[in-house]
Amino acid sequence: MIFYAAMIGFFGVSIYGWLSLLDTTTFYEVLPVNVVHLIKTKLLMFSILAGIISTAFLLVLSAMLAEVGMLWISLIVAYCTTVCTVASTAYLTGLRTNSYLFDPKVLAEFAAVVVPPLVALTILSFYFVSDPLVSAVIILALSGILVAVTLLFYRGIGRKWSRESFTL
Repeated sequence: MIFYAAMIGFFGVSIYGWLSLLDTTTFYEVLPVNVVHLIKTKLLMFSILAGIISTAFLLVLSAMLAEVGMLWISLIVAYCTTVCTVASTAYLTGLRTNSYLFDPKVLAEFAAVVVPPLVALTILSFYFVSDPLVSAVIILALSGILVAVTLLFYRGIGRKWSRESFTL
């Protein structure tokens, strides 16, 4: 369950990318909004959508795998990895996720933020069977760190993208 929850967070980048891909932003130039406002609105939309989907997925999966007792920690992992992964994506790529994420420098920064906690959570998900208490403490600490990193990225969006325009 913990492994699946961590992977949900990683795949959240795809959904955020779809939100950016489907929206043509040029016409926003004539509206009383700015790039930062739109990015944060997309993050809110994504959070609602991802929260509903990941909760439903993990509820069904926990019942199918008969691991309902793991649901609480799996939900924490799913929510924390999802918001961290997507906040870092929004910070690094702004409204142009599908093009900026292919820039080697941006991709390297993204990988440096996302890969280490996902690898650690994957390893801990397999170790959980052997020592649930130690694993749970480390997983919860790592989840707390992910929330702190999320807040840093979220607060940085305004500084990084405030001068950006909607047109290319």
